[in-house]
Amino acid sequence: MSVLYNNKEKLHGKIYQYEKCIGSCVPFVHQERAYAITCHHVLFGGKETTDQLALENLTVTINSINYPLLRIVTAHEVSSKCDVLIVELTVSSSDKLKGFVDIVLSTKVDAEHILKHNHGLIVCHPNENQIAKVLLNSQARDCGEYDIESTVEKGTFYNLGKARGGAKEYAGISGSGLFMSIGEKTYLLALLSKLPDGSITETVVLKRLDSIATMFGESKLFFDIVELTREPTGKAKAPLKDVCFVNYTERSKDYYYPRSCDSEFNANLDDSMNTWLHGESGSGKTALVARNLMQRNVHHIACDLEPITIDSCDSIFRGMIDDITQFTDIDETPDNLDVKSISQFLQKCQFKDNTVITIDEMSCTRPDIIEQFCQKAMLLVRHYQKLEPDKNIVFVISSIFDPKVHGCHRGKLIESFDIICSNNWSNDIENLLDVQNDALGNMICENGKQIILKNCDNLPRLLTKMVQRVYRSKDFSVESITLVVERVISEYKEHE
Repeated sequence: MSVLYNNKEKLHGKIYQYEKCIGSCVPFVHQERAYAITCHHVLFGGKETTDQLALENLTVTINSINYPLLRIVTAHEVSSKCDVLIVELTVSSSDKLKGFVDIVLSTKVDAEHILKHNHGLIVCHPNENQIAKVLLNSQARDCGEYDIESTVEKGTFYNLGKARGGAKEYAGISGSGLFMSIGEKTYLLALLSKLPDGSITETVVLKRLDSIATMFGESKLFFDIVELTREPTGKAKAPLKDVCFVNYTERSKDYYYPRSCDSEFNANLDDSMNTWLHGESGSGKTALVARNLMQRNVHHIACDLEPITIDSCDSIFRGMIDDITQFTDIDETPDNLDVKSISQFLQKCQFKDNTVITIDEMSCTRPDIIEQFCQKAMLLVRHYQKLEPDKNIVFVISSIFDPKVHGCHRGKLIESFDIICSNNWSNDIENLLDVQNDALGNMICENGKQIILKNCDNLPRLLTKMVQRVYRSKDFSVESITLVVERVISEYKEHE
């Protein structure tokens, strides 16, 4: 996941007065001391002087830990004008500083270029604990000396959490931060100051940090990021063909995202259990098999059915036998392709112990051939392994169809194969996108990522093609990404 999402609990704090949440803040550490930055109006409201504010009645809660306020750092006349204020927190031990994350307080933010980066408002409803990342959905613009204005999706604050009272329910999120991440660094760009008036209006007003930066001189607490926000600064770290790979190789190992089905597959190999991997085209079956076998000390015999015209069940097994002969010294192949003859052929091959035989790209769609193949494959494995009971010979079959629904005796099928499905990407597709984007320089902004994720149908093949096309275009604007995605979808549907 993204840096912002992973650290969201450390990027948001709640300010309590007499045990009631009055607003939000952004916690940070500077020179081994803990601070929080928030909006002036959150603490002072209608109060006009510092003397009117009782600090002993205020606490900041960060990740379920309470911190008393020690002092107000910013000058009142400055914070009251720009609506940005910093307080120092009381920390009882250095261990508690581990609950904070390093951030950069940013000045001279170029508002018009925020959308080009991985950004987000980190917010939390005052009466709930779930922290959310909210994206801006329109180009931000400057409004006077202190303000940045933008919009969020309609109904964002109305629907966030369980509240149903519109923006009035969210008075406690003033002071939340707008962040940007570049690589592993997190930048605080501005503070959320004003909320929509209701669930229909989506304009938000954010406060710049520039006005208080001069108070800290050479402390290096603030950083001028005007150049960073104008253009993404990431540089490609890996070749595009290795990151957005078609065929998995050793060069692609760092750009593969393992899932629970990988763990299942490897557990089967550990137990010398045959595996039938099924899933729709483009769900990552071939890469899963290739990646996990490369990581193991096994003798691998690959039978690739992709070049074969499958017009009968025998054509599948003839293709399998032809591929196996390339790995053995056997020239003579059986004329008869019944289960017994094929089993005897496999026995003559005298495979080494710990051999894995894969039958990949079984993409036939004819029900009669599929049913014959499933029956024969199950019987073949059972018969051959009776002939070689002392050897660990594992069969792996990869197909677009589920063998359980094609006429096999289910009991015998699950005795012969462990069935694994590769289709479930719902919780992992965004992680794969993050792996690819980070490896290529993190040039696709958060809004661009959401466009890709909404249109890739949870298929890694489609997502990978979109990422590849975006990086090849070298145009990372949201408009360009939208056009690329539409073009890829159109091409994909043409060839379905």
